[in-house]
Amino acid sequence: MSSRSLVIFDLDGTLIDSRLDLALSINLVRSSLGLPELPEPVVTGYLGDGIRNLVKRCFQDVECNLDDVVKKYSDTYREHLLDNTTLYPNVKSTLDELATAYNLCVVTNKPEPAAIKILKGLDILDDFDAVIGGGRCQHLKPHPEPILKAIQETNSKQEGSWIVGDHRTDLKAAENTGLKSVFCKFGFGIMDTCIPDYSIESFEELTKILLNK
Repeated sequence: MSSRSLVIFDLDGTLIDSRLDLALSINLVRSSLGLPELPEPVVTGYLGDGIRNLVKRCFQDVECNLDDVVKKYSDTYREHLLDNTTLYPNVKSTLDELATAYNLCVVTNKPEPAAIKILKGLDILDDFDAVIGGGRCQHLKPHPEPILKAIQETNSKQEGSWIVGDHRTDLKAAENTGLKSVFCKFGFGIMDTCIPDYSIESFEELTKILLNK
């Protein structure tokens, strides 16, 4: 890897549409505890701040040992994370184009083993110079730590680097590290009060922004 600038991608809602499998896994655990299912949009609305916060929000209607439910959910999701999850259109071809000018990395708050399994299963793991997932660093996005770790691990220049994501955590992480940001409007996160440098309706629009095509 040469010392180039870096494009850091979020995973869920940016590279992949994982809503069905995330909701399925939550509801399998809820069912095992005798709880009614949550609609998929409700589960989706709880995403973006790491697995522990997801579980805490999805099980706020019952008293439970949070650590036990987090483990149960993690085990369940590991078995179902590729049941319905797909790449968004034109992800692979766009990554190939961007790789001609940038180093590429995934930084996600999803636990790293699950992220790697998904990327491998969808045949894009080798497109990235590094994957930084939840559990690798002490802090999750929007804290700067995983972003700076990605820059260091890929031997990239912070100057001219980008964060591409669909959630406020990605946009805030860009603000916290001085990187430019692209918000994916096709994802399922929220912008909140953050203001991205660019917004896109489809993944392939990245080539216009990052490669001036």
